[in-house]
Amino acid sequence: AFVFTPHFARLHSKDDHIGLMRSFFSGMRITGIAAATLSAGILVFGRSFLYLWVGTKYVSGPWAYRSDVIMALLVIAKLPTWMQSISWQLQYGTGRTRFLMWMSICEAIANIVLSIVLGRRYGPAGVALGTLIPAMISAIIALPAYVLRTFHIRPLTYFGQGMCRALGVGAGVALTGQALISYRPATSWAVFVSEVALSAAVGLCLSISIGITGEERSNLISRFGRPRAA
Repeated sequence: AFVFTPHFARLHSKDDHIGLMRSFFSGMRITGIAAATLSAGILVFGRSFLYLWVGTKYVSGPWAYRSDVIMALLVIAKLPTWMQSISWQLQYGTGRTRFLMWMSICEAIANIVLSIVLGRRYGPAGVALGTLIPAMISAIIALPAYVLRTFHIRPLTYFGQGMCRALGVGAGVALTGQALISYRPATSWAVFVSEVALSAAVGLCLSISIGITGEERSNLISRFGRPRAA
């Protein structure tokens, strides 16, 4: 998402609000697809990867001490932040950093406090929960509310044009991966790699078909279909 920051700054300096919003939603779809697809893959195949890599004892036993559970909590905590990374760059590009500063400070304090409190009760999983809760509040409630109010965006437009497509692609990848694992558990690296590759292929097809708009799809096709100069 960092590549969008100078572009946002240029459009903001020209007072081109329409162009700024068009680039913002395009960036939200692209980065959101990457975030949702990556998160879906980790959530579905993470346990199998840990099982093959470090062994059964790390993915079995009390839930609060299982590596796959802790990994899932941390991925769920990071998904909204990753999907909102374009919103961070929008604030940077338009010179609105005060809100981000205070939000980061509050999230860090809440993270420390909750990690200590929940860690005493639930162990390592409690520390992960201490990270998850403030991250969800920041990325799902605080930051979207600020962006909607500051840039006069309707909630339906914000979630419809930006979030829904990416989440749809992620859901498709997750369902595909879960179906593959249910049909044939990844008990070997060969099966694991083949199922991950097939899920990635489905994710690529969904990204092109439903993840981006028709205009973005046409631009993508024209770029790859353009003949190269001799």
